[in-house]
Amino acid sequence: EETAIVQRRGVRLTRSLQAGHVLEKVDLFPLRPRTLNSISPDEIAEVIGKKLRKDKTVDECLCWEDLE
Repeated sequence: EETAIVQRRGVRLTRSLQAGHVLEKVDLFPLRPRTLNSISPDEIAEVIGKKLRKDKTVDECLCWEDLE
């Protein structure tokens, strides 16, 4: 189980972004490891166009709780 989580990719940010930013494809990239509750790369299409609820830093995993 733990190994499977480490091998999965999660959606991360290509740059630091402020709360209220509307996410675009260029803001997102898949990277290992995927943290618990982070968004899967196959869900990127659902993320594009959503607003961030809080400031996020580059390489930080993106979770559904981070989005409006």
